[in-house]
Amino acid sequence: MAHSRLDFSASLTQDSDEVQEMFCEHCDKHDKQYVPAEGFCEDCFEYLCGTCLKFHKRYMVSHTIKDKNNMPQDFCLEKCFVHQDELVKFYCQACKKFACPECKTQDHGTCSMVNHLPALVPGIENSQEIKELTENLDMLMKDLEITEKHVNINMKYVASQETKILDTVKKKKKEIMSVFEKHQTDIIQNFEKKIEETIQRLKEKKNEQIDKLQENQRKLEKLLNDEQNEIKRKIETRYVCKTCMPPISSQLVM
Repeated sequence: MAHSRLDFSASLTQDSDEVQEMFCEHCDKHDKQYVPAEGFCEDCFEYLCGTCLKFHKRYMVSHTIKDKNNMPQDFCLEKCFVHQDELVKFYCQACKKFACPECKTQDHGTCSMVNHLPALVPGIENSQEIKELTENLDMLMKDLEITEKHVNINMKYVASQETKILDTVKKKKKEIMSVFEKHQTDIIQNFEKKIEETIQRLKEKKNEQIDKLQENQRKLEKLLNDEQNEIKRKIETRYVCKTCMPPISSQLVM
């Protein structure tokens, strides 16, 4: 049983093969109890449980009653917006409004095209409007299928493009890393070469300084040797001269 305020058109166009569980309106209205309906009065347009149906037949002998297997099923179970205890049972084709029994009496007493909803359902299901709506829905479904195919194709294209882009990015990244590594290697090699050249120049300068020092040392040693030899020579010369000369007295005697 549906007690929420659903869309009336949806209720009218529901699948007629779907059997709804109807409930006794008297028990719902007066006792606020849910009791499954066992029959339907075509004169009162009311669903009745077994107990209510028994008394209804007793006091309303002229009314036409349909049992549970033959009572209408395609029926709106919504309550009236104005009369909260009444179910919406009728539709006025002139006013194009739904109505409960109270609304039918008060607002549509002079209307000649007020029909019981279950009687309208078969006509509505076979109406031109429903056929056109069904055709439009079929066309819409086909359009949706075509759109879905296009979307799937586009999704595949986007996915392939994304893969290509990722591959391109990876390739560019690899190229950049390769160039960077080569550049880094060249820098390191150039730096090492400059260091080696600098060390070599320092070694050469060092050797030059060593050679100069050694040359100066040799010159100094030669100079010292020369001075020493000259001193020795002078000493020896002076000493020899003194020993070789005769005494002065002997020279006089002669």
